[in-house]
Amino acid sequence: MVSTHRNIEKNEPLNSTHRNIIFYTVQTVHSEITMYTIQYVLIKASLRIAAFNIFILFRVPGNVYNGVCGIFFKVGDTVDHVEIIENIRERVIESISQNMYLYGVSPSIGRLYGTLFFKGSPMTLDDMKEELKMSKTSMSTSVRTLSELNMVERVWRKGIRKDLYAAQEDWYQIFTDFFANQWRKVTSLNAKAVRQSLKELKQLMHAEVLSEDEKKQIQEDIDKYNYILAYYDWLNRLFDFLESEELYKQVKKKEEKPD
Repeated sequence: MVSTHRNIEKNEPLNSTHRNIIFYTVQTVHSEITMYTIQYVLIKASLRIAAFNIFILFRVPGNVYNGVCGIFFKVGDTVDHVEIIENIRERVIESISQNMYLYGVSPSIGRLYGTLFFKGSPMTLDDMKEELKMSKTSMSTSVRTLSELNMVERVWRKGIRKDLYAAQEDWYQIFTDFFANQWRKVTSLNAKAVRQSLKELKQLMHAEVLSEDEKKQIQEDIDKYNYILAYYDWLNRLFDFLESEELYKQVKKKEEKPD
């Protein structure tokens, strides 16, 4: 690559060896970077070649070529890398939004959570409105929903009078809180209905003159209701376990480390 720069400074055309060096260099870069960066590098390489040919054609000194390219491509690198990061982040946010139905919320609310999560700093409703291009009323409703799910919390910052909201970043806690709370509600209602039915069947068994077939049928139902209650009792003990620190002793959180 040094000899290639010397050729430029001497205003000499590139020979086949230099072309091969450039070709294999581009191949190496191609294998190491992401698709977004590949597209960017190819465009940048094309611009470099075009600029080189123009400078050679007009016999521009090599130091001028290097200076202009250094300034132009340095600025371009900064802008495009930010865009690449945003595009990669957007893919994850979109995935989060499409799978938030598991928590009973719409994709737009999921997109808000993803945006807050990656933002890394609290946002006002006006900030959210500007970021997601949605109405302030919609943002307010979404924040309220996420707050009820313990996925967003209100925070305070000195000197800022508007309400600020930040994403709850502990996904382990979000999961256990949501599913434990939701299932407790369901099992509580179901267990109440089962206990009432069980009470009535026992009263019927002792208060009425029944045939053997009727007694058998009632007993079978009583056995099934007792089975259901035993299942709900197991679920409640499971929820107690999920909400305790004992869970993380048995199933340890993975400590992520940068590659």
